[in-house]
Amino acid sequence: GCEFEGDWNSDRYKEDFHMSYPLKPGQRVSLESFNGSVEVMGWEKDEVDISGVKYASSKDYLDQVKVNVAASPDAVRIRAERPEARNWRGSMGVKFVIRVPHRTELERVESTNGAIRVEATEGAARLKSTNGAIRVSRLKGNLDASSTNGGIEVTGAVGDVRVQTTNGSIRADDVRGGLDAGTTNGGIRVRVVDSEGKTVRARTTNGSVALQMPAGLKAEFRASTSNASITSDFEVSGTKEKRRWEGTINGGGALVDLSTSNGSIRLEKL
Repeated sequence: GCEFEGDWNSDRYKEDFHMSYPLKPGQRVSLESFNGSVEVMGWEKDEVDISGVKYASSKDYLDQVKVNVAASPDAVRIRAERPEARNWRGSMGVKFVIRVPHRTELERVESTNGAIRVEATEGAARLKSTNGAIRVSRLKGNLDASSTNGGIEVTGAVGDVRVQTTNGSIRADDVRGGLDAGTTNGGIRVRVVDSEGKTVRARTTNGSVALQMPAGLKAEFRASTSNASITSDFEVSGTKEKRRWEGTINGGGALVDLSTSNGSIRLEKL
C-alpha cells in the first residue's frame, strides 16, 4: 500500500475499522475519501468487505474522522468524513481496502491526496484522484479515470478507456476498445490489442506519444507535433509534412489521432 501523506506525526493515532454488507453482482459501489490510498479488488463473494485505518495527529482529531456507509439492495455508498475546517488543525485521513463482487459497477471512487488502485472488476468504473496515481488492472467495462499530479496505468482493459491527467504519464497495455488519453507534462505509451473499430486518440504536451496497434489496422490517421519527429511502422497513404501527417492506413477506418508538443510520435505494429 501507499504511505500516508501528512506531517511527521500525522499517524501517531490510528484506529482500524472493518465492516461488510451483502451485495449481489451487477450492483453499484461508490466511495469518497481523503488523505489516504484506496484499493478496490473483485472477489467471488456476494458482499462488499470494507476495511482500513483512520489516522490523525491527535486523539481528538481521530475521534472526529468518520467512515459512514449507506447500504441498500442495489448499492453500497462509502464516505470518509472529517470535521469542518474551522474545527481542526493538523493532519488526518483514511486508508481503504475494499473487496467487491467481481461484477460490480464502480459508480464513483474518489480520493483527495491519495492513490487509487482497482483490480479484477467487471462493470463501468469512474475514478478520480488528486495528488495521487491511479492503477487499474483486469477491468471489463468502460473506464473513466482522471487525476492531477499523478500518473495513470491501465493493464488488461476490455471496454472503452478514457484517461486524463496533468503532470503525469499515461501507460496502458492490452487495451481492447476505444481510447481517449490526454495529459500535460507527461508521456503516453499505449498498446491497443483491438480497438473494435473505435476512435483511438492520445494527446499530450511536453512529452512523447507511442502507440502500438495490430498489423491489420485500418484507420484514418492524423498526427501532429510542434517540435519533434513523427514515425509509423504502417504505410500511410496521404500527406506528410515536417510536423504533420494525415492519411489512411489499409484503406481507412476509425480515426487514430495523435498529437503533442515538444515530443515525438511513434505508431508501431504489434
